[in-house]
Amino acid sequence: MVSPYLGIFYDDKQIRYRNSDYYQKKASDDFSNKAVWVANRNNPVPDIYGKLIIDDNGKLSILSSGGTVLDLFSPTELVTRSVSVTLLDSGNLVLQELHPDGSVKQVLWQSFDHPTDTLLPGMKLGINLKTGHRWSLTSWRNDELPAEGLFTLVGDLNRTGQMAILRQGNVHWMSGPWQINGEFKNTDLQSSGPDVRFYYVSNETEQSFTYLTRTYESYPALRMHQDGQLMGSPLNLSVHCLSINDPPGCAEDEFKKLECRKDYHFGSTDGYYYNTFRYVDEYVYDNSYNLYDCQRICWHNCSCVAYTTTRNRVGCKTYGKRVYNPETVDPYKRYYTIQEKKKKKDKTWIAIVIMFVPLVVLLSCYWVYKNILENTKKIKKLLLLQMRRMRRFYIYVRTDKNMNTELHYFTFQSISSATNNFSSTNKLGKGGFGEVYKGKLVDGQEVAVKRLSRTSGQGVKEFKNETELIAKLQHTNLVRLLGCCVEKQEKILVYEYMPNNSLDFFLFDPSKKGLLDWNSRFVIIDGIAQGLLYLHKFSRLRIIHRDLKASNILLDDYMKPKISDFGMAKLFGINESEANTSRVVGTRGYMPPEYLIDGIISTKIDVFGFGVLLLEIISSKMNHVSYDVEHPLNLLGLAWELWNEGRGLELMDPVLEDTCTPKEVMTCIHVGLLCVQDHATDRPTMSEVVSMLTNENMHLPEPKQPAYFIERHETETKAVAGKGDKLGNGSENGESISILVSK
Repeated sequence: MVSPYLGIFYDDKQIRYRNSDYYQKKASDDFSNKAVWVANRNNPVPDIYGKLIIDDNGKLSILSSGGTVLDLFSPTELVTRSVSVTLLDSGNLVLQELHPDGSVKQVLWQSFDHPTDTLLPGMKLGINLKTGHRWSLTSWRNDELPAEGLFTLVGDLNRTGQMAILRQGNVHWMSGPWQINGEFKNTDLQSSGPDVRFYYVSNETEQSFTYLTRTYESYPALRMHQDGQLMGSPLNLSVHCLSINDPPGCAEDEFKKLECRKDYHFGSTDGYYYNTFRYVDEYVYDNSYNLYDCQRICWHNCSCVAYTTTRNRVGCKTYGKRVYNPETVDPYKRYYTIQEKKKKKDKTWIAIVIMFVPLVVLLSCYWVYKNILENTKKIKKLLLLQMRRMRRFYIYVRTDKNMNTELHYFTFQSISSATNNFSSTNKLGKGGFGEVYKGKLVDGQEVAVKRLSRTSGQGVKEFKNETELIAKLQHTNLVRLLGCCVEKQEKILVYEYMPNNSLDFFLFDPSKKGLLDWNSRFVIIDGIAQGLLYLHKFSRLRIIHRDLKASNILLDDYMKPKISDFGMAKLFGINESEANTSRVVGTRGYMPPEYLIDGIISTKIDVFGFGVLLLEIISSKMNHVSYDVEHPLNLLGLAWELWNEGRGLELMDPVLEDTCTPKEVMTCIHVGLLCVQDHATDRPTMSEVVSMLTNENMHLPEPKQPAYFIERHETETKAVAGKGDKLGNGSENGESISILVSK
């Protein structure tokens, strides 16, 4: 460890771990040359023998030749653990406890819980109400010393839902409360922008502010600078209470109380190369001063006209006079100046212009109108001629009832080119009806291309069903169909591209499920429920999806869910509520018994599938897998037995323990069991489900036994097992199926 500090740096558009010399930085404070996180900012390593180690008990420490410099994490129980330290792509240094198979058991410690001066996407500002732990940013002392400086950015000051900058404990700036438009009152944050999205969380567990980003290409970060500036790029945020125009929220400061400075302000840096003045009457201060200290010293000395730092923005020099002498000026010297405010300019000429502009506009309009009248006959003739030429096409479009004007029809050649001739490197996955590829259209838009298999069960009818159906659906939790292609015996669908794959990609992978904390999972649960409510109640026709499962839930840039794959969807009239079918389609484990046995179609099919999916999201377990050695106890049975024994919370994945609200989890389990009850009439509607999930004070009925539940008693096991076989319980692969039901 060359440097006395251990940090995480941002280099070459990647965030990576590096032990590096802090003294190799540009004076411009470039993000790429300064650590975004420092492990031991107040505890430098005293020699060149520093190292980061994990001992046998899982303790993470920084050591030197003389002993321990700092313990980053100490386990509460001194037992042997299998642990590892990993630096994630987000810049989060994570200490993880591992299962014997190498999968992640739990996160023991992470750098994101201990920010220094920089807020990265996914970090939080605020307070954990359960533990009292606060997330905040504190500036460096100066450019060479990462020790805690004068300014601290805190979240949720005094439980008022605001961010605040404190200077040595005193309020320097306050953001104002969080607004319903997605920004703080005194900031210009844009929460609905295409690249960055902001969130404010206030519940029983925490009150915090955070943001997520689409990409790291532009390096999004929010930094608390040593001079009190709060700047973010590309977060569209800049707060500096000592500038010429203080932003809203700045507190009264002694900077503004000096009589000799009432007509002055802090000017911008005089800059490089173009400065034609040199500054004299120099006074040098100790190198322990930083740029902010120097600024205050100069402002309070009424004869000071400029200030600068001695080396790498450390130390302080002030000047009492400036002299025009470009021949003796150091072009690489940077000065900060105090300038006299500019006098307001005479705006009489503006009033004159305002008076004459309307007159000029009126004369112009009259001239244009006169010319249009003179050419009216010519224009009419041209319009009539053009209408005659277009008449045949116009009649064709209006009379072709099968033509869907809401879809874009792609040529096979354009789709082939977009997917690099359906290259295997572009392949995203394979479903029951074909393969899905990532594509890029000629305008640069990224898309997902679903190429239906010629031998698949989905024919022209299903294809037409999906295209015409999805094109008419408009909801934030439904995947958007951009167009289709029917050419050369090909049936192709073009969707908006979902960069974060499907829900099962994270949920059932031991190494990835930890990326979904409880807040993320609840957002996904609520989004799926809102999407189904729209399909059942608020779309143009009542729509039953019939194949709701984790692989059909896609996740967008911000991990928000979108329901996809409408090839099996059933359309009902607005007054229809139930029908029968001789062909049962769907995925085993997600289909209720009245549909699988009798072919009865209603909205309760989707309610059942939602209930199964809800329990899977909570537990990170698949429904069609057995969870008991002695007899086939599926997820529904496991949830039912734990609920009846008062141990319902044990169904939850242990990785959620540190982020969940137990009451919220139990409500979700309760709702899930209500949705998977054996009889369709007992299950709630999606309107009721949404109310149950969002209304904390709503009384929920006790759930009845779920479908496909197998008792542990041997005599009852045999009787019900036969019925379970008849119902086709427990598909092992979870693929979509079609079954003919005899009537």
